[in-house]
Amino acid sequence: MPRYLNKNNWRQLLRRMYSGNGKALRSLGIILVLVVGIIGLFNNHTTLTSRPTLSEPLANWMQKFGVKALEKPRAIPNIRFQNSEGNEVSLQHFPPSERLILIWATWCSPCREEVPYFNRIIEELKSQGIQLIPISVDEEGVAKVKQFYEAHRIDHLPLYNDSGISTLETLNIGPIPTLIVVNEHGYEIGRRIGRIPGI
Repeated sequence: MPRYLNKNNWRQLLRRMYSGNGKALRSLGIILVLVVGIIGLFNNHTTLTSRPTLSEPLANWMQKFGVKALEKPRAIPNIRFQNSEGNEVSLQHFPPSERLILIWATWCSPCREEVPYFNRIIEELKSQGIQLIPISVDEEGVAKVKQFYEAHRIDHLPLYNDSGISTLETLNIGPIPTLIVVNEHGYEIGRRIGRIPGI
């Protein structure tokens, strides 16, 4: 504690704050409490948005997939796409959790190798609390993706498709496959472009 505010002075200050003549000091104390609270909220928000928070299982998968963490996480927009029934869904339809968003297409050769791999590991991901959301960008729509699933016996992966370019533009996707890693707060913390090595 600074020399000019020792324990005795601090006690005197507190007495004056709660005495009949300490209205101004009480007001100052309230202001100080509010300032400290605001700083605390700001620090908490900064922690969520500037530090890549992730579980140990997700960190291990990122290492396995060769995904490097972003220096500054960025919020994932609420993209919209179709499910296997052709109905529109969005990321808001999914419960909050850590996620892997795979952007792929049936005409993409590396994608055709990755999708069966994710079909094999999706149950392990689920057991660790990690959602896998594979979104095809085939222009032919859901029917084309269903044909691919049937031909390659993809029986565990959910089926999602965006036949337009909304997902590609909103997520700033270039080459595919692209794997986006999202933390439980809905922030992108890493991205891998291209085929995952060793699968």
